[in-house]
Parts: sequence; C-alpha cells; structure tokens
Amino acid sequence: LEFPYSFLGDVPSVSEPHMSISHFAALLSLLFVLVLRAQAGDVAPCTGEGARYGDFKCNHDQTHRVCAELLGAAGTPEEWGPKGDFWAITNQTAFKWDADIRNPPNPGRGWCICMWATATLIKEAAFHKA
Repeated sequence: LEFPYSFLGDVPSVSEPHMSISHFAALLSLLFVLVLRAQAGDVAPCTGEGARYGDFKCNHDQTHRVCAELLGAAGTPEEWGPKGDFWAITNQTAFKWDADIRNPPNPGRGWCICMWATATLIKEAAFHKA
C-alpha cells in the first residue's frame, strides 16, 4: 500500500512520488518528537549553525526548527539524491553558505532550516530510494 505525499504541495509531473505508509508513519513520529522537544526547550545546539541565534539552537522562531546535516564528513555539501545538494534542491545556490557552516564560531555540518525547506527535502530527496 502506497501513500502519496502530495500534501507537501502540488507536484507538476505526471508520475507523482510516493512513500510507503511505514515511512510516512516514521516521518510523522519523528516530526512529533521534534515538536515536543522544541516545545520543552530540550534542544541541543546545531553544530554548524551561525551566530544568528547566539546559542546555535533551532528553537528561536516558528519556522527554523530542523537541524539538518547539510555537509558530509569531508565538509563538502551533502548530495541528497539525483537532484543534488540542499542548495540545489531548495533553489538557494546563489546564497550557498557552506563555508559559514564549516567555520567558527560553531563549526560543524548542520544548519537550522525552515519548514518549507524541510518539506522540499522530504518531497525531492528523502525517499527517492524508497
């Protein structure tokens, strides 16, 4: 049984992507846990996040709540499937800030991304092998 995830927005293609119900349930469970943790204030710093929030946590506004690993172990942009890296998938290549993620004051691999970028990553990359 397959569940279409077009609830993330209209997909302008003939063959719409699908995910299994078990993947969908796992994703909902993960999002539920993330929301509960953010509401409880139990949020770890996002290594790589810039100084915009001071404490490097993804709980300062209502949209940037996901700490996503955008860089691979070598410090280069992670490829998320056939459409490329985060910046290519979310149409933000003009603003590519991978150097900010690698460098002080909080060097790492992650960044607090918004809910729309998260939805785009799920729709375009997260289940491309499912």
